[in-house]
Amino acid sequence: MKYLAIVIGIGLLMFAQSAFAAIGFDAAVSTNNVNLTTASTAVTVTSSQSNLILVAGIWGEVNAATSGVVSVTYAGSNLTKLISTSTASNTWQLWYLLNPTTGAQHATTTYNASQNNFSVCFQSFYGVSQTTPFDSSSTSNAYVHPNTTGTVTSTTSNANDWITSFTADNAPAGSGVVNPAPSTGDTQACDVSTGGQHAGSAYRLIPTAQTTSTGWQNMSSTYAIVAGSLVPAGAAAANSTELFTWTGR
Repeated sequence: MKYLAIVIGIGLLMFAQSAFAAIGFDAAVSTNNVNLTTASTAVTVTSSQSNLILVAGIWGEVNAATSGVVSVTYAGSNLTKLISTSTASNTWQLWYLLNPTTGAQHATTTYNASQNNFSVCFQSFYGVSQTTPFDSSSTSNAYVHPNTTGTVTSTTSNANDWITSFTADNAPAGSGVVNPAPSTGDTQACDVSTGGQHAGSAYRLIPTAQTTSTGWQNMSSTYAIVAGSLVPAGAAAANSTELFTWTGR
């Protein structure tokens, strides 16, 4: 009977692992503008899949003041800030909302002051854990000469996590720099690059738990990258080391 219990335990573990929902990309939309405090974005979550999440990458730039985000809403629901980094005049942030309303909706990003430049990117994914949607987040920033590669390091704790990253720089219009592009292995979702505004978002599947460097090429002036690793739905259950306790013989 003891051996039967072991066999049953192994079978349950295999079932838990196979029950993982695979993360998938749904849709992305972006907006950018100048000299506004509030950014309005028409966002459509199209997926009919379950375990949805909406992730917003946000950048803002002001002169001689601390730039920040007061709130982000989608279809009347408040997003939660995951991570941010800033300089004296720039902010880069990731926000998210679990189980977002599907269909055509309205999103509003409110800054603490009028932004000289800003870019916002909304991405939706399915198959993401609704209890622990992220298992890590990270940032990197620097001041560089044009066309430099920037990287950020992320640590995933589960098989088949997805890393999503957002970047932006404040290269002046007409400077001749090339638009940011994700490194090999990443898929670009948003491309927000017009004039002096250069921004984008990307994602990547990480098949095993590991530490991974993801990056963006063609960064210039002051830039930053913010990233978060999405956890597949069901991953927490399959990480359990004890499925049941056997008391018989």
